[in-house]
Amino acid sequence: MAKQISKATQVAKDSQGAKKRTGRKPTYVVTLSDEDKEFLTSVIAKRSAPAVQVTRAKIALLANEHVRLRDIADELDISNFTVSKWVRRFALYGVKS
Repeated sequence: MAKQISKATQVAKDSQGAKKRTGRKPTYVVTLSDEDKEFLTSVIAKRSAPAVQVTRAKIALLANEHVRLRDIADELDISNFTVSKWVRRFALYGVKS
């Protein structure tokens, strides 16, 4: 039998900072300055740049243009998880952090 929680207990849990599930993932928006765009473009242009850095720079530039995450993953031939992870990081912490 499922354990039932009283309304008072549920309200107490909600007020303690427990996250409510809404059924949707949060949407992160990458907004790049002109300086950030220039930096990322230079990373892509470097012939000696590691491939992972080039991929991350492309993710940031495409996300800045509001390309869907699924389309970015398809274009770069990487997983949706990788794209969403880096979009979230760029949106929260910026490009150079």
